[in-house]
Amino acid sequence: MTVSREVLDDLATYVGFDGAVAGTLRELGPFLEPAFPKTVDAFYSAIERSPSAKGVFSGPEQVERLKRTLLVWLRELFGGDYGDAYFEARARIGRTHVRVGLEQRYMVSAMNVVRASLATAVLDSEWPVERRLEATRAIHMVCDLDLGVMLETYREDYVHRRTFESETLAAMGRLTAGLAHEIRNPLNAAKLQLDVLERSTQKADPGDMRERVGRRVTLVKSELGRLSALLDDFLNLARPRWISAEPFDMGELLREFVEFQTPALESRGISVSVSLDPAVGVVSGERDRLKQVMTNLVMNAAEALDGRPSAAISIQSALLSDGPAERVEVVGRSSVRRDQQSVGAPLGWTGRTRG
Repeated sequence: MTVSREVLDDLATYVGFDGAVAGTLRELGPFLEPAFPKTVDAFYSAIERSPSAKGVFSGPEQVERLKRTLLVWLRELFGGDYGDAYFEARARIGRTHVRVGLEQRYMVSAMNVVRASLATAVLDSEWPVERRLEATRAIHMVCDLDLGVMLETYREDYVHRRTFESETLAAMGRLTAGLAHEIRNPLNAAKLQLDVLERSTQKADPGDMRERVGRRVTLVKSELGRLSALLDDFLNLARPRWISAEPFDMGELLREFVEFQTPALESRGISVSVSLDPAVGVVSGERDRLKQVMTNLVMNAAEALDGRPSAAISIQSALLSDGPAERVEVVGRSSVRRDQQSVGAPLGWTGRTRG
């Protein structure tokens, strides 16, 4: 389930939000803009009073950046245009709240802080009472629309997570069915090597015993290591894992990653280009896990590009309106085929341990 524009239209119809209300908000914009900084301060003062809400932010730099974003949001609130672009911006804000782990109750309460601040500015004006009531009603309506769209993104995330969990359980069933076969292969190989080792110790001269035994032991250890890795993969799938986010420098991570990977890629005939936005600074997340994802993505791309003419990988970072983003672009012809039914599946069983 993905949040669609119909959600905004349905909410607008439900609360009676029409062209007249949009016109009222457009007229209010220039009058209320001087009060926007005070609204922003009230918004973040409320966050400062709540350790749980404050905990989703990585530091003062992020807060200052988000204050500027909130000013843009307030101007759009009174822009008078409530079409597709407006909806997409609100849905993007909601998804950002979901991604950073801001609980719904704080979003609802924060919207009340915005309402109160804007309504106070209207009620303190010298407009006629009827005009002030009309303006206050319009503010409440548009705040309800925004809040409704943002709350839908939480439901969207819930449905996605439940779907992913169901698919993961189904994949675990398929994985379990193939696990016995996959375990049997390295165990049989290890047993055969031990049999050979046993016969070798009975027949071999003491002089060449060390070399022959050492080679067989290495093979056995390799097969047992492969079996251990297979079981680790299975256990990691089944074991719940909590995310432990900490602030780290995204630019530093990407530079470190590129420096480490470039020699290996260039030795395979793959050129590497890098474009790092200096505005992408400290972010909150799991540094090692992100590095693992980047490594897997680039290595998979390198395997697909091996031997292809003009093969290239471009790594970019950028600061978008809803936060930092990384992009890995692969250029080159590839003969890799994908099973269409497997695309998007949480797990694929390829018949080889690390496939």
